[in-house]
Amino acid sequence: MMKYLLLSTAVLLSDTRTTRPVQGWGSEGHEIVANIAYQHLSSKAQSIIQDILQLNDDDDNDNKNSQSPLAKIANWADEIRSHEEYKWTARMHYVDVRDDIVSGGCHPLDDEKKKEGCVFDYKRDCGDDVCAVGAIVNFTNILSSYYHPQHNDEDDDDEQSQDGGGLRGGQAAQQQQMIKKDDVFTNMRQTSLKFVTHIVGDVHQPLHVSRTSDVGGNTITVKLAASARKQQNDNDDDNENDLSYSYPTVDRNGQPLLLLKEDDDNQQLSHHHSHNLHSVWDTTIIEHAITKFYDGSQSSFQASIVQDLPNYLSSITSSSSLCMDGSDVTCVSTWANESWDYALDYAYANVDGTEIESGVVIGDEYLDRRMEVVKKCLGLGGLRLANVLEMALNVEEKEEEKEEIVLSPLVRGALSS
Repeated sequence: MMKYLLLSTAVLLSDTRTTRPVQGWGSEGHEIVANIAYQHLSSKAQSIIQDILQLNDDDDNDNKNSQSPLAKIANWADEIRSHEEYKWTARMHYVDVRDDIVSGGCHPLDDEKKKEGCVFDYKRDCGDDVCAVGAIVNFTNILSSYYHPQHNDEDDDDEQSQDGGGLRGGQAAQQQQMIKKDDVFTNMRQTSLKFVTHIVGDVHQPLHVSRTSDVGGNTITVKLAASARKQQNDNDDDNENDLSYSYPTVDRNGQPLLLLKEDDDNQQLSHHHSHNLHSVWDTTIIEHAITKFYDGSQSSFQASIVQDLPNYLSSITSSSSLCMDGSDVTCVSTWANESWDYALDYAYANVDGTEIESGVVIGDEYLDRRMEVVKKCLGLGGLRLANVLEMALNVEEKEEEKEEIVLSPLVRGALSS
């Protein structure tokens, strides 16, 4: 399961500087998932995370007034994806369900097709474990295995006792090895935590678990109705009062999107002034909701999701969907299938149930009615991320309870409230 990540360990320890962001959920969505998760962690897990991220007291005070420690690293996996040494991580942000090999394809509200292969199948859709589901499982296991410093200390004590004290030169060399080992452990813990935080968010975005044939809705171009936004013109960057939503500027592999001008087939624009269905679910629905219903406040939007968490959990009828173990591929696969169902039933479908095709106009009704689905996905993503981290950082508790559905205390509280 961990083979492709272990082969890339050197990359995980390489330079982690950032460039312009590449969006999964938009930055708002990932921050909301991370904030909800942090809010539902035990104080012990919060302390461990602050230690892994090497935060000081000043950082902690800043978090109380702005974003949680997890929110601050929630978009890191998108930000580094355009780096040459991280391009291999692109496929870990999504799942392509192979509708292209299902006779007739997979379409909205077609329950019969689900019996014929229109479901997420890990063996078929996540070859060599390289997809969002495989990445969550792998990085969760890496985070868990690299977390326990007491095991490393025991190994170092054994080495010292066998050495019998040694000479000063030997002790100095041994100390240097210990420092290098600590650096490796620190980097692996931080990197794994960053990837887990981000990709758990990704797998809860319905069009990140979606059809191969349209690249997760990226090839379905759409327009936003004037009622949903003011018309955007060529000098929109100079008009700060114009209500406009984020355009996708890169593809899902972090490469710039280029659009041919209508009047010149050989001239390309560096900015992709066009929406696609994927970008509507990444950013537009969230931006629309925050602007229209929450007075422009992301924190108010997030608070409304937290308030509805008990309803989101109680709406889960399958016991397997309550599973929250990020190290279990069967468990994480249930989340992917949940997102796949939302993709077919809501993302790809107009409000009248017909299938969205390229060129369709997206209006307020679609954005408003899909908002509740997006809120539920963000809420469940946050709760599941909280539980993934609780279990990864408390292995003994996980081993004792692994035969039953495991919920962290605060997640249980959300379920019972």
